[in-house]
Amino acid sequence: MILTVWNIRGLNDPCKVADVKQLLDRTAIKVLCLLETKVKQEKCCIIQKKIAHGLNWVCNYSVSGNGRIWLGWRSDRVHVEVITIHPQFIHCIVSNLDYSSQVAVSFVYGLHTIHDRKELWRGIRAVGLVTIPWLCTGDFNSVLHHADRINGSEITDYEVRDFRDFIDQLNFVEIKSKGSFFSWSNKAHIGPRTQTRIDRGLVNFEWLHQFPNVEAVYLPPSLSDHAPLFYEILPPDVGAQGNSMCRIWMKLKSLKAKLKDLNAKHFSNIDLRVDLAQQVVLDIQTQLNTDFQSSDLLAQGLLPFSSLNTGALQNLEALDLVTVRAGRQLTREAQNLLISPVTDAEIDSAINGISDDKAPGVDGFNSRFFKHSWDIVKFEVYEAVHEFFDKGSLYPQWNCTTLTLVPKVQNPSFVKDFRPIACCTVLYKTISKVLTARIARVIGEVVDEAQAGFIPGKHIGDNILLATELIKGYNHRHITPRCMIKVDLKKAYDSIEWSFLRSVMCELGFPTVFINWIMECISSISFSILINGSPTAPFKAKKGLRQGDPMSPFLFAIRMEYLSRCLHDLAKIPNFNFHPRCEKLLLTHLMFVDDLLLFSRADECSIKLLFQAFQKFSKASGLVANLSKSEVYFGGITTELQKDFLDCLGMTAGSLPFKYLGVPLSSMKLTIQQCKPLYFWFPALLSKQSTSLSSIHSKFLMHHFRTKRITAKKNKKNHHTTEWHNSAAHQHLLTKYPRI
Repeated sequence: MILTVWNIRGLNDPCKVADVKQLLDRTAIKVLCLLETKVKQEKCCIIQKKIAHGLNWVCNYSVSGNGRIWLGWRSDRVHVEVITIHPQFIHCIVSNLDYSSQVAVSFVYGLHTIHDRKELWRGIRAVGLVTIPWLCTGDFNSVLHHADRINGSEITDYEVRDFRDFIDQLNFVEIKSKGSFFSWSNKAHIGPRTQTRIDRGLVNFEWLHQFPNVEAVYLPPSLSDHAPLFYEILPPDVGAQGNSMCRIWMKLKSLKAKLKDLNAKHFSNIDLRVDLAQQVVLDIQTQLNTDFQSSDLLAQGLLPFSSLNTGALQNLEALDLVTVRAGRQLTREAQNLLISPVTDAEIDSAINGISDDKAPGVDGFNSRFFKHSWDIVKFEVYEAVHEFFDKGSLYPQWNCTTLTLVPKVQNPSFVKDFRPIACCTVLYKTISKVLTARIARVIGEVVDEAQAGFIPGKHIGDNILLATELIKGYNHRHITPRCMIKVDLKKAYDSIEWSFLRSVMCELGFPTVFINWIMECISSISFSILINGSPTAPFKAKKGLRQGDPMSPFLFAIRMEYLSRCLHDLAKIPNFNFHPRCEKLLLTHLMFVDDLLLFSRADECSIKLLFQAFQKFSKASGLVANLSKSEVYFGGITTELQKDFLDCLGMTAGSLPFKYLGVPLSSMKLTIQQCKPLYFWFPALLSKQSTSLSSIHSKFLMHHFRTKRITAKKNKKNHHTTEWHNSAAHQHLLTKYPRI
């Protein structure tokens, strides 16, 4: 059906009547609304017959003496049910004859003063809740934005406040439009014309959901000073079928093709087009040398730039249920929180939490696209995300992930020299972030204190400080035997077995419904590798977590909790001896994601028990140690004993200092040479705007006093080569440490 609303500014003129008649003849208008007719009631029937035969008419003469609004429709094509007649609007329901499609339409003619329009805003609000598609259109006689008027008085906040509040309260959005931006002009013949945008269309979100392609077309105003607004309401989109997740995916796929065409048509060969535009400008500038006052040449000079808008599962051992059940489990409150209904606010927060500069997924749409078009797409996204949490199944294309291979070394030669980074779709990340936010609120109830990575209330600096204390004295001869093992985990994320993760989550008290959501997200993955920018054919995954999935760090921490509980069992074994500095804390390990340190006394029995506990975890989880990269640090034992223990473990002896979480650890004070990288690295790091102070605080904290000492030595040396004089009193220059 086609709707048109037009402020005709008087129909007593036969020429304007002819204009309206021609508009009806040119288009298949089913519903026509004429505003500000200025026709007396006794003459209205005569003029209505001149406009067109067969139209049914409703006017607001009963509440407005001037009959400002005429509503006519073809009763043989549409059915119109008038709900409210108001001095400033007529509200009605427009339906097809078979009632297969219904829309609510409010035809508006706002009065000229802010005070008088308050009745308009109150009247439309009084219409109440409208659950079907709703179009509110006409001449509001009010601007909405500061750019809605040119060559007139300046637009103030007071002028637009009521209109904006009205739109916000009814959750209206302005419908997309084409044609002239300004809908009214004073048509001045002398001086600049004043133009404003006071005629517009507002719609609710249900309209956007059912009629996303409908737009307001501003037609030429002809004899009136207002442009007619033309709407062609097409049937709802039937091309995208299936469930809500499938429909939104197909719409994005269709949009992607159109965006590609748009890019090829308007942005291809941009370098050549810029060169041609520059040549045109040079030619015009040459002509301006002789005719420098030509306004036509000046306009042509801007024209060229106006269009340049520049696998298989392993045979794993079963979980030791006694071990895993010995620790804490989720409380009933935490379980209820995890499976509570997902709200729209959680989805909003998830979308806003995805950075604009994150790489897009296989669909090509990044979070910036969704944020900028959120008013249009959000209801479909809400529906699709809620469908996942209601049914527990994920549309496969949502979880198709592109893998970008990032080199680990300078000149990579082997596959192992690359780190695979997963680029997930924004639609999947939205679901993942909702789940992640819920896990983050409860994970502290079940994860051991020794884990610090991504656990709320924990900080990387905690592990660094504790490790620094434990390493002290390792170079002394007469100390109690002690041992520290730095374990390098082999393919920490890639080797996670899904069945193991499910078992651990179940034993930790996670609800079955929540576990099923998690497993659907991580087990329905397919990968497509980007090689030279082109994706390969997708292939299914059989295990592992993705680096790039918001959930992965938390799921990894849950997996490592089984290791913590295996290591805590050592306290029950009489033959196991703690590291001398760890016995009071019953501390056997420190973990920050996949950085693992193990501690014990340096005796054969304790080291074997420590490593057996790790192997128990390894055989159940599939995560193994890379022995060639793992290192052992001894203190208080002979070289011969060290060699025997290393042969038993299959590892190499490490030397101090070594780096832990990016910070050098040493049993002695660090030398100036060892601190130099930090001394020069810190100011450079501060200069990067994207670096947060919290991320560098822990690295700098451990070397604060040592760096001050280096700075003092340098300043002292400079002081000996210079002299400070003061005319009032001769004083020595005191070295002042920089504030950190």
